[in-house]
Amino acid sequence: MDMFIFLFVLFVVVAVPIAIWGRRERIQKNRRADREREEAYSEREEAYRNAKKAYKDSLWALSEDSANATLNYRTLELGRKLARMTRPNGVAMFDEIALQNDIKAVTAGKVEVQGTVETVPGQEPTKECQFCGGITLKRFIKCKHCGSDFE
Repeated sequence: MDMFIFLFVLFVVVAVPIAIWGRRERIQKNRRADREREEAYSEREEAYRNAKKAYKDSLWALSEDSANATLNYRTLELGRKLARMTRPNGVAMFDEIALQNDIKAVTAGKVEVQGTVETVPGQEPTKECQFCGGITLKRFIKCKHCGSDFE
């Protein structure tokens, strides 16, 4: 009986604190990993917001200067960078088509005439959705991308 009590006390004195200490270490390790994941996620989120803003700014600049081939190429590259952030395997074909459609939408109906950009008759002007940033024709009352109503 004394041997049983001795082993029980030894177990309580040695094994239980080791188990508790090990559990505490695992909890701290998991918390550190969670913090690192949250920081990485917030950094990716920040990078995505910055890339989206750069792309939209470039689209806006392109709408003002539609004849600028360098700006056109830069806008396309910014769009590809933005698309790569949302796809793990790179830019898909429909991303490329969507980017080209965005660029065509902001430059549609504009022609360079003696240093000024004018709207071509028959081509409708475009506008940007205030909610999703999608480019649609001005005559639309709802955004074709997110379905929100225009004012």
